[in-house]
Amino acid sequence: MEILSKRSRSPANAPPKIQKKARIFMVGDDKLDGRTEIEVQKLHDENQADRKAVKQNKNALVERVTHAKRNLAKRQDNVICVSRERERKMEVQRRNFKQKLRNDPQECKKDKHSVTISKQTIVEVDKFQQICELWQTKLSTLSTEMEAKVEYMEAQQVEIALNDIVTFVEMESLKNENEKSQELLQWAIWVQNDTVKCLEESRTNIQNIEVFEAMEKQLMDDRVVELETQLAQKRTVEREKESELASLRADQIEIDHLSHGVSQEVFDALVVDNTRLSEEVQCLKNKLKTKCMEIDSMKDEIATWKQHNDKLREKTWELSEKLDNSEDQIKQQRLVYEEKTKKLQGLLQSIETRETDMTAVLKTAKMEMEKHQQRKDELKILYTKFSSAMDSVSEKTMRLEEIQHELESAQNEVRVLQMQREELQIQLAQLEREKAVQLRETNTMRNELITLRRQCAEIREMEIQQRSLTSKLKTELAAFKALNEHQSVGQPSNENIGRHSDTDSMLVAQVAEKEALQMFIQRYYSAAEDKVKRLSEKVRVLESQSAGIQKKSKEPMASSIA
Repeated sequence: MEILSKRSRSPANAPPKIQKKARIFMVGDDKLDGRTEIEVQKLHDENQADRKAVKQNKNALVERVTHAKRNLAKRQDNVICVSRERERKMEVQRRNFKQKLRNDPQECKKDKHSVTISKQTIVEVDKFQQICELWQTKLSTLSTEMEAKVEYMEAQQVEIALNDIVTFVEMESLKNENEKSQELLQWAIWVQNDTVKCLEESRTNIQNIEVFEAMEKQLMDDRVVELETQLAQKRTVEREKESELASLRADQIEIDHLSHGVSQEVFDALVVDNTRLSEEVQCLKNKLKTKCMEIDSMKDEIATWKQHNDKLREKTWELSEKLDNSEDQIKQQRLVYEEKTKKLQGLLQSIETRETDMTAVLKTAKMEMEKHQQRKDELKILYTKFSSAMDSVSEKTMRLEEIQHELESAQNEVRVLQMQREELQIQLAQLEREKAVQLRETNTMRNELITLRRQCAEIREMEIQQRSLTSKLKTELAAFKALNEHQSVGQPSNENIGRHSDTDSMLVAQVAEKEALQMFIQRYYSAAEDKVKRLSEKVRVLESQSAGIQKKSKEPMASSIA
């Protein structure tokens, strides 16, 4: 009775648990807090306690069934022993009575004075024997009826216990499936949030890259314009120097024609200055040619880099389209999961109604059990009143064997249910492993995002360095313009050496700037390619995860429908 009362309490306490779980799922949409985690732990502890109580109830039912079987076996053995003893007594009485009947006529012949047995006594004895046989048949029929009733009652008790076990196992399996579906939904929501964050970060990175590319193009265009202006200024300076040289040569020729009385030292100095100026002019021409070649090569490189930038933009647009498609797919999956949860909640409500029906059936079964116990007591009284021999020992043994076969079949069904439960536990372990793998993948994605942020910081530092270099170049160009203005005004020949040294230093600085720009462009190109590859890999991983989640969500639904 205690076990049945415990069983009847469990369905009354079931609905608030389901409400708690639903409340936790609604909180999961707005990020779980510490309180929700505590509630989840409490619910987990309550579920474990319920499972322990159910196991205890199951063990008690099994012990009760075994105890009933033992009592049945003992009672059957006692009945068999009593029937055998009574049969022996009846046979002994029959033999004694037959011997008396046989011996009585001989004694009558021997002893003439002895009383002879009349026919009436023989008829009465036969009637008494027939009455005894009738009573014996009645007792046998009553005993068979009682045995049939007892067997029917025992079979009903076993069926009720088995039905309780089956319903309990079904309830536990449905609850586990509902919990699995809710966990899968929660994981899908978390994955969706992570993907949204990744998409937002990737978009911000793409915008930063576009801004950086625009800045780089502006810097390159400004640099080209500055170099062109420098070339034009240098060409004007060369033309001015050539005109000055031509004027000096004309002056020198005039001086030679006019004054033949000039000293040889002055003439030699003029010749040396003339040769030195011609050499300087040739050096400047060579430098200008090399500078023009470098500018042409820089233009070609700029064109190639523009093509690469166009390709990168196309790739980024494709990646953004793929990410938008993945977002739409994830939204559709979320809607499907919500529909599945609604269906599972409807199943749980139907199961709760079934539990209430089962409690009512159990109460009626209790009443019937009490009635059967009263009938058993009455049958015991009848057994005490009409204790006689029982001829259906073989039938009882056959019936016992049938009951044993039925019990073995029930045990086999219980084993099958246990195997199914073990398979469900294995599936739970697999799902937990897959959850761990997904957590690892999310951690790797976070690490990759951190590395991307570091690379963005490095690129910004390079931009700052480039800006500083551009500011330095501007200052040097201003100084160079000032020197050119001084040259246009005209200075003595002794200051030309300082000017040439300044031009050499400027050319060296420009070559160093060119090398720095080439290194910067090479490094940026490799980093951009790596970023594009990583983004494509992330998109593939997200697509594979979404496909895996779809498959996993379909499998438990198919099993629940089956």
